Amino acid sequence: MAFDIRKLQIIKQALLVVSILYFYGLALAINYRGDTYGLDRPEVFIVIGTLFIIAIVLEAGMTWWHSRRRIVWGGVLVACYALLGFVVAPRLYGDWVLSVALFLPVAVVFVVGFAFSYSRILVRSFTSHMKLSFDQIDTALKNMPGWAYEANHLDKTYRFSTFGEALEFVNAVGVIAQKTHHIPDVDLRQHDVKVRLTSSDVGGVTQADIELAKEFDRI
Repeated sequence: MAFDIRKLQIIKQALLVVSILYFYGLALAINYRGDTYGLDRPEVFIVIGTLFIIAIVLEAGMTWWHSRRRIVWGGVLVACYALLGFVVAPRLYGDWVLSVALFLPVAVVFVVGFAFSYSRILVRSFTSHMKLSFDQIDTALKNMPGWAYEANHLDKTYRFSTFGEALEFVNAVGVIAQKTHHIPDVDLRQHDVKVRLTSSDVGGVTQADIELAKEFDRI
C-alpha cells in the first residue's frame, strides 16, 4: 500500500513537470512569435492538458482530507491572480503585463523558496539536532496531547475505528518520515498504531522529534 502511494506521487510529479514546462514554453513561444515546432496543434494541447488535469486530480485526492482549507484558498488565490494578471491588467496597461504576470510567480517561488529552504537548513542545523532537557520536553508535551516521555523517547498510541484507517495513517507517517529523513518506530496492531520517536545520534529527544510528532498529529 505504501509503495502504491509513493508510485502515485512520482507519477503525479512527472505529469506536473511535463505539463508545466509545456504550457510555459508554448506561452513564451507564442508571446514572442517563436517557432512552436508543432506543439501548438490542438491534439497536442489536449493531450498535455489531460495529463495536467490527471496530475491535479491525483494531488487533490491525496491531500484533500488533510489540507481542505489550503486547497480552497489556494484555488481562490490562483483564480484572482489569473483574473487580475491575465485579463484586467493587460487591458489597462497593455500586453507587456502578460510577461510580468507569467514570470512573477516563477521568480517568487524560486527566490522565496530558496531563501526559506536555506534559512530552515541553518536553523535546524543549530537547533533541531540538540538534545532537549527534561524541562524543555515537559513544556513541549503540554501542547501535545497523548504524547508521553519515557526512557529518552516520545510515545503515543493512535486509536482508529477500523484497520483500514490505521493502515492509512501508517502510510501517511511513512511519507512524512521519508521527507524529513527522520524515521520513527511504528507498531501497527489491529486498530491501534503506536509511534515512538527519538534521535539515536544524540541519545534522546530533539526539537526534530517534537516537530515530527506535531506533524503526525496533523494527519
